[in-house]
Amino acid sequence: MQFIRADWELSYLSKLFNDNALSFYLLGEKPFAHLSVPGKLMGFAAYGTPSEEIARWLQENDYFRQIWVNPQVFFDSARERFGIQLSGFDTHNKFLQDVAATIQWIFTTETLKTLTRLQEQYKADYLYYAGGSALSIVTNTRIVRSGLFKDVFIPPATNDSGLSLGAAAYLAWHNSEKIRVHSPYLNNAATDLMPEDNYTPQLIRRVAELIMQGKVLGVARGWGEAGPRALGNRSIIARPDSKELAQKVSMHYKRREWYRPIAPVMLKELADQVTGTDVHHLARFMLIEYKVLPEYKRHLEGVVHVDGTSRIQVLTSRKENPFIWDLLKYLWKNYGLYGLINTSFNIRGEPIVHTSDDALKSAKKMGLDAVVVGNEIIMNN
Repeated sequence: MQFIRADWELSYLSKLFNDNALSFYLLGEKPFAHLSVPGKLMGFAAYGTPSEEIARWLQENDYFRQIWVNPQVFFDSARERFGIQLSGFDTHNKFLQDVAATIQWIFTTETLKTLTRLQEQYKADYLYYAGGSALSIVTNTRIVRSGLFKDVFIPPATNDSGLSLGAAAYLAWHNSEKIRVHSPYLNNAATDLMPEDNYTPQLIRRVAELIMQGKVLGVARGWGEAGPRALGNRSIIARPDSKELAQKVSMHYKRREWYRPIAPVMLKELADQVTGTDVHHLARFMLIEYKVLPEYKRHLEGVVHVDGTSRIQVLTSRKENPFIWDLLKYLWKNYGLYGLINTSFNIRGEPIVHTSDDALKSAKKMGLDAVVVGNEIIMNN
């Protein structure tokens, strides 16, 4: 490995998402919400259209970082520059949606410019990319499709939750120790849910029946996922072919904002089919997005975002998650269902559930129809 550089030159890009007052104001968030703002801003940005004129305006005003003290500065400047009359931050306002889209566009464009410069200098075949900024699915997709590299690798726990683990693995490798390849299911501390996959066909059949009835289920099985993504062991699942059901999952059960998308989990062969392409391996960890072909949108309307994309999680083999694999296989074979809604098992503002007790309490609080705890279905009557 070759050391290249260490500086803060690009820090302004990541700060656009988690340390910029304007980003928080656009979403109606307070300073302590810095961990949730990046994902929300990315979903919200899809409703707007980026503008070079808005980009210049933002840059000339240092992205309005000072509005923590005086938000009126932003309103006055928008009126003077664009003739826009604003009295507050309404997420349904088209101009504010365009501002969010422009912030996302700046981040993606500048990241690509930096990688292009580095590639011209070092001519690397592969990009290994990590850090909280690598959770920007829009940017990841542009990087993969840019053709700058033969392949792009991003770990499932790419933000702070995984960097320390990666540092430890690097140190062990540097000291000539053998590094074990592991699954993303590492969160086993203090949990009573053992990492075993002994379940009956009857369990799969009964879960599938509830799904097809339009029920919303929580799943808490085995060890928890490491990182910020729900990958099937701590997930809320439902059928993906209903926009109304997806909104119910997101807004009613999880109490999330109206503009946030819901993602699916699918078998890779079906994901390839509905996108018309060979889905990239980053989709194993929901780190890339795809356009869904028009003829399949009615089958997946609950998990296609306003911009026509879907942040698909794919399973490429049964060993990645036997329970979810078998469930998806059963649903496709017996009902022609292309996948499942898959979102993290938690209510807004709370961490993803960990133990069986967490799962039962959270399911009751949210009002889920049922919860799969280990190898048992518990109805929430």
